[in-house]
Amino acid sequence: MPEAPLWTAEEIAAATGGKVAGDFAATGVSIDSRTVEPGDLFVALAGVR
Repeated sequence: MPEAPLWTAEEIAAATGGKVAGDFAATGVSIDSRTVEPGDLFVALAGVR
């Protein structure tokens, strides 16, 4: 069974001030690019590196 989306593309765009470029529904979130899985929303955080 597919995971329920956490956010739709429209919700993500509204929260970030971005524009919708295609249909997308995030089913997970990652701040570590090494752990991103299909369906994840990647959030880059400013840091030392």
